[in-house]
Amino acid sequence: MTRLRVAHVITRLCKGGAQENTFHTVRLANRDTFDVDLVSGPTEECEGSIEDTVAAAGIRVLRVPALVREVSPFKDLAVGRLEPIKGFTYFVDAARRVAQSVPDAVFVLAGQGSLEASLRAQAAPPSGRFPFLGPRDDGFDRMVMRIEALYEDVARRRARKGETN
Repeated sequence: MTRLRVAHVITRLCKGGAQENTFHTVRLANRDTFDVDLVSGPTEECEGSIEDTVAAAGIRVLRVPALVREVSPFKDLAVGRLEPIKGFTYFVDAARRVAQSVPDAVFVLAGQGSLEASLRAQAAPPSGRFPFLGPRDDGFDRMVMRIEALYEDVARRRARKGETN
């Protein structure tokens, strides 16, 4: 039987629920059915690391440094179920703070869920600066094209003002 190759990707292997869940998912995968890879960015400047635990379990980690980068309001968006467990209120709160010092920043949220109305209220008033794309079932590439168009619009407005980055 041919094994199915699966990659589990996590930004860094810092101590935390998502990282530990990813580690255990890889560790407990049925090796008769799956050929499993763990992909991670470099684990630096963390509050703690699970690197030793991963190594002790004999799991090979494929490093992709590009998974770790500075937060950029011109490159970041939030996509997912708009539910309390997902933490979108933190994204909106951070976006509102960044918006105070970066007047042309646009923050994009895609998805649906029980928090949509409250997130829209939380995001107001920077009108037009926080588009909600709603649920997406037309393919991720179309959504990315729309987001890239928003970024291009922001870049054009910043260029007209003589700003860079």
